[in-house]
Amino acid sequence: MHRYHDFNYLMTLDFDEFMELYLKAKKENILDRLWQQWLIDYSRMTTETFISFTDYKKKSFIPNNNKKLDKDEILKQAEKIKALDQRKGGN
Repeated sequence: MHRYHDFNYLMTLDFDEFMELYLKAKKENILDRLWQQWLIDYSRMTTETFISFTDYKKKSFIPNNNKKLDKDEILKQAEKIKALDQRKGGN
C-alpha cells in the first residue's frame, strides 16, 4: 500500500519536478556505487597510494576518452564490479 501512495504522489508532479527527483535519485545511486568502489580500492591502498574519496570522486568524473584499457585492467575492473555485486546480494 505504501508504494501505491508513492506512485500517486509521483503522478501529481509536473514533468520538470519528476525529472528533478529522478536525476537526484540517479546521482545518489551513482555516488553510492562510487563509494562502494572506493571502499574496495581503499582496502588495497597503502600510505603511498592513498587517495581521499573526494579526490577519487573528482578523478572518476573527469572524462577519459583517450584511455584504452588493456586486458588486465578490464579484468581488474570486472572483479571490482563482481565483488560489489556479491556484497550487495546481487541486487
